[in-house]
Amino acid sequence: MQQDIVRQVTISDSADGSTITPSIGNQGTDSPTNVFGDIKALWRKVNQLSTRM
Repeated sequence: MQQDIVRQVTISDSADGSTITPSIGNQGTDSPTNVFGDIKALWRKVNQLSTRM
């Protein structure tokens, strides 16, 4: 028996039918996520909002 973490599930629906694609395993093993880039982009957006107030 093998256990692992499901990180993400993508559900797509089209005329041909539905598909469910799980992302399983440790972060960065099959499709690397750019966590630092996401945080930097979020920080920029927060700063833009704070300068508008």
